Amino acid sequence: MFIVYESPVAGDLLDDMPGLRRWHAEVVHCDPEERGYAPIDHETVVTWRWGGDPSLSALPGADARIIKVDGRPHLEEGIASSVMQTTLSQNQSEQR
Repeated sequence: MFIVYESPVAGDLLDDMPGLRRWHAEVVHCDPEERGYAPIDHETVVTWRWGGDPSLSALPGADARIIKVDGRPHLEEGIASSVMQTTLSQNQSEQR
């Protein structure tokens, strides 16, 4: 089971729950056409995993610290998004 939490203001509670493991963390930016319809042009998304094959590792950057700025959750210094972009680029290169 996966729990996907957009704007995880209470992410620390899920981090502390036994049995849940961080699986993914990313800053998702709006497409240019979507900008202006929301107060900000990006959103923090964190995914936790419950159960499943314990030999599968979390995605790179999943352990990025969630910090709150003006009451909104952000990933510390965009660590997860930069790692995720690198991973996605590597995967796309491998598929070619």
